[in-house]
Amino acid sequence: MKLLEILLFAVILLSMNSCGYRFGYASRSLPGGYEQLAIPVFKNKTQIVGIEPYFTNAIREEFDRSKIARIVNKGQAPVVLNGVIIGAQIVRGVPTPGEYDIKTKKDTRGIARLPKNTALSTELRVIVSSDMELVRSSDKKVLWRGSFQNEIVYSAARIGTAVVNSANANYNDSIFYQKVAELSLVMMEEAHDRVTENF
Repeated sequence: MKLLEILLFAVILLSMNSCGYRFGYASRSLPGGYEQLAIPVFKNKTQIVGIEPYFTNAIREEFDRSKIARIVNKGQAPVVLNGVIIGAQIVRGVPTPGEYDIKTKKDTRGIARLPKNTALSTELRVIVSSDMELVRSSDKKVLWRGSFQNEIVYSAARIGTAVVNSANANYNDSIFYQKVAELSLVMMEEAHDRVTENF
């Protein structure tokens, strides 16, 4: 029985050594095996100002953490990882229609004080997409290219009851940027893992 367990363990270890799937970052590297790279600030092709630092900082933190390659100035770097945010939008969820009757003081759907002929969205989605390229500095050859898209759901600002949202501009602006920051962490973790995969 011991021999069977040892053989099974050996097979598992051997299978983990194939196709780049190993514990930690030991088997990962940039295409071409480069150990230094530059990561300039992402370009922002959206109408939303100020979201590019979230993505730039997130991918830099991933490389700082993994130690796969050291981030240097663009003039010293053999390769440059360029990023572009190509889309960022808010999509409103299915609006909640009002059924509150002012005369009878009743709401047929149990939604307190949302008047008839009104509809408010209580749930919103932020969708962000970006493109990235790893470019060799010497001849501008693209060594790797990737596209990323993700989304996150959040609740609209509330007033009074839990089902009615207000038009609180400060809340909407603040929560949007908070959710973009959260998305940037998830998307840049995926970008880091994809650009450093070894097969």
